[in-house]
Amino acid sequence: MKVKLSADEANRLLVTQRSVGLSNVAMAGHLGVSPGVWTRAMAGESVRIDSYKKLTALQVDFQMGDAHDMVNSPSHYSDSSIECIDAMVAAFGQERVQDYSEIAAFKYQWRCGKKLYNDANQDKAKSVWYLRYSMGDDPRED
Repeated sequence: MKVKLSADEANRLLVTQRSVGLSNVAMAGHLGVSPGVWTRAMAGESVRIDSYKKLTALQVDFQMGDAHDMVNSPSHYSDSSIECIDAMVAAFGQERVQDYSEIAAFKYQWRCGKKLYNDANQDKAKSVWYLRYSMGDDPRED
């Protein structure tokens, strides 16, 4: 079975793509579809139902990303009066959190481009963020 994106669905995806600055290939990869499926869907052509579900299911996740910087201050870590990393410092101390940050940087480099629906550039940026933090350079102060 094949279906078409509605005009609203296509528009939301385009607005999101522009706001996060992804190329067509990167956007397709982030959504878990081929660049050809992305191109056909955005041109108003029908795509298989499984591709349609991937294109539409992640709109909410992207919309969260529009409102929050997913590298420097992700909404799922900053939804209270204190950010998670600051709570970690309060609980475990700066040195232990900096050690953790060096390990987290390694993790993001290791998985870069391998996690389904994640943009490799976002993993690289997170790795840089944690590496900077591990050296006492808090990227949130930029």
